[in-house]
Amino acid sequence: MIHYFSRALEQCRAEIHASTWGYVSYSEKAIAATPEAYKLLVNTAKRCLQLGCVSAAYVLKSAIAKSQIEKMRKEIGMPEPLDQVLFADVGAAIEFVKSTLATPEKLSV
Repeated sequence: MIHYFSRALEQCRAEIHASTWGYVSYSEKAIAATPEAYKLLVNTAKRCLQLGCVSAAYVLKSAIAKSQIEKMRKEIGMPEPLDQVLFADVGAAIEFVKSTLATPEKLSV
């Protein structure tokens, strides 16, 4: 999955006609990333930031996946704790990102 997202990121970003954007990770079925996939996840997240991502929200169920995302966020300098950007459903995650993008002082990433 992360391989697909990594390849699609540049194309998706080109289709967003704004200087800043947000990301929702709807990964409730993800269990854990292999060490190789984790490295790719970190590099992809760094690239998201370079391309103007200013808000991220996550839908995760697995404790291992949550731990890996929390570690990744710290590693690349995302400021807020995971529990502030972790949601039970995709609708709530989308609303969070929309709200963050609409309120510049709330920009998170």
